[in-house]
Amino acid sequence: MRLYPVYIALLLLFIVLQLLYSNNAFSEVDLEGYDMTKVDIIDTPFWCSATPEERAEAISKLTDEQKAVALNDGTERPFANEYWDSKEKGIYVDI
Repeated sequence: MRLYPVYIALLLLFIVLQLLYSNNAFSEVDLEGYDMTKVDIIDTPFWCSATPEERAEAISKLTDEQKAVALNDGTERPFANEYWDSKEKGIYVDI
């Protein structure tokens, strides 16, 4: 109980020091003027090692609902898939 005032004083001291000695590091970042030509945008995520042919084959095996969810940012109906009430131990991986 006796240490609460000490903790509060240290916390306030820390906050005051942060306000006094911070250099506003984020205020110097100009996001509007950032040159996006330096950014390398890739079509396929770095973790995907499938060739375009393998990718096309995998996509062709998807159902219409899976394509909508995986490729078009759709959502599946809640509580309607085969795993929604599963109690088995394991790792569930999406498509």
